[in-house]
Amino acid sequence: MLPAASAMMSPPAEDPNVCVDSHKRKAAEEPAAETAPPPKVRTVTSASTALSRNETTQEGRATIRDEQLATLFGIRAATRDFSTADKKAWTKQERTTYNFQCQMHGPSHASAFMRRYFKENEGKPLPPLPPPRSAYAVFRAERFAEIGCSAGGFKGTGSAKKNYSKQVGGEWRQLSEEQQQPYEDVWASKTEEHNAATEAYEAALEEWEQQKERATQ
Repeated sequence: MLPAASAMMSPPAEDPNVCVDSHKRKAAEEPAAETAPPPKVRTVTSASTALSRNETTQEGRATIRDEQLATLFGIRAATRDFSTADKKAWTKQERTTYNFQCQMHGPSHASAFMRRYFKENEGKPLPPLPPPRSAYAVFRAERFAEIGCSAGGFKGTGSAKKNYSKQVGGEWRQLSEEQQQPYEDVWASKTEEHNAATEAYEAALEEWEQQKERATQ
């Protein structure tokens, strides 16, 4: 007696081990999705690291080397005023604070004020730098760099000083939408990076404040 047609046409049973091995091989062959590292958060540095590494001796005042040795051996060193080289390691806000204190009370008071600031706020997260305001800002910064002028658009000195802002603005208006699109893409990407950096900053700031609070308890 002949077997039924349905029995003759039924496919062979699949081996489950073969399926598992196949999926494993496929997963091994496919590259793993790369996870973007979290944005790096800037922090307030300590007074010692905020100082420049300029070892020039200032007459009547301690040098950075003197301060480092005093810290190492636990003795009190003579203080010195911060210099322009020192402030290169600072943020814009820190330089503004120092300049204000200097105008109000003099460089010695301003230097002492900033030492206290660095000590009390060491490790405190700083907000991320702002992104470009627009696609035109991206284009303008690129063109200013190519021309070799300052961030304000100026180049040259004296009577030869010229402002290229108007020229670059005209160049932007002459670009088609297609030509402007790459700058729109860069601006959008920078804005997204800033948003991610802001979230990381807010989380880091909350953690720093909690640590400071626990330390005072």
